[in-house]
Amino acid sequence: MKKTAAAIVLALTFALAACMPLSLAVPEEETDSSALGCEASKWGCDDPVESSPTPAAPERGTLDNPLPQGYVATISSDSEDLYSFSAKLVSGDADKAIKKKNQFNDPPPAGMKYILVDYTFTGLSDAEPVDPAYESRANFVIATPDGRVFPRAVAVLPGNNDLDDSPELYKGQSYTGREAYLVPADSTSWLVTTLGSYILL
Repeated sequence: MKKTAAAIVLALTFALAACMPLSLAVPEEETDSSALGCEASKWGCDDPVESSPTPAAPERGTLDNPLPQGYVATISSDSEDLYSFSAKLVSGDADKAIKKKNQFNDPPPAGMKYILVDYTFTGLSDAEPVDPAYESRANFVIATPDGRVFPRAVAVLPGNNDLDDSPELYKGQSYTGREAYLVPADSTSWLVTTLGSYILL
């Protein structure tokens, strides 16, 4: 699939392995009316009141303030939207399921375990189809809340929707595919991160 080079504007800049600059749009937080320095009534803003400065909320989509579970992210170049995706945790401890699926799957290394994540990709471009398997391999990793990151693991996966089997998706076409990751055995929560942004699983 031909990739279009474009400038990226992100909260954090992420250098893609395939040199295909993209951006993930993150919506701004809504303004809290209580921080405006006046009391609101049904007639609008009345008498000014003294208020303490409200600390600025951490930027959305960061490790400290990730986007919520189920968030549908849109990936764009500088000229158009290319695709959207969402991520869902299928299993936080998939060792037995992966071993049962194929006896030749490698057991997790000491201190590690498998987790399973389903991604749903939707193409948004008429001209540039998205290859979900490529995007996952090149741009997606799993993070723990302390900031450590873990790439996809190679294994024959339970279920019939391995992301490696995904077709290229044009505008309006969707595919849900599964990936496995090796993460610390004592970890209990994770985030998917791509293009410098974080989303809770």
